[in-house]
Amino acid sequence: MSREWKVCSLYPGLKTVDGYLDKKPYLDPDKLPDSPEQAQHILDEARKNPFLRNVLLSPDKDVMAVAIVLKKADVDNPAWNDETITNSLNGIAASLKPFYATSFSVGFPQVRTEIAERIRTEQMHLFPLAVAALLIALFLLLRQLIDILLPIMTAGFSILWTFGFMGATDIPINVVT
Repeated sequence: MSREWKVCSLYPGLKTVDGYLDKKPYLDPDKLPDSPEQAQHILDEARKNPFLRNVLLSPDKDVMAVAIVLKKADVDNPAWNDETITNSLNGIAASLKPFYATSFSVGFPQVRTEIAERIRTEQMHLFPLAVAALLIALFLLLRQLIDILLPIMTAGFSILWTFGFMGATDIPINVVT
């Protein structure tokens, strides 16, 4: 993912530095802390800010939230999708693990990716059960092999033609299709 995002939640708006107001961010989005001591210093500075306490820092001061806002969606680029965004954000969160006890990403792309993955997994488990239920119902109702095979073959050919049409017209296979 290109640099089409910015970190905005650690821009406190105001903070005091030597008695003066400053709007410099606590965490520079272009440079992560080099050591645990630097990371702790950032947390200590952020804890002094009443605008961040209990909003982006938990009351026990062990949790910090970082909001990453995407600047603009590139809808024409097929690589720009929820899964790409989720993988990129997970990579960023993974790079923070040496400095923080726990780091993870959440948000709409993460939720949509998780839902799509669970639907795909459930479809892999439910499809064989649905076929088995269909075969049992057809056997109980029709009791003849030829009568059972004709609906199955019709459905199979219909699915093949549908997938062929989707491939020919570049319609992607996704949760909706």
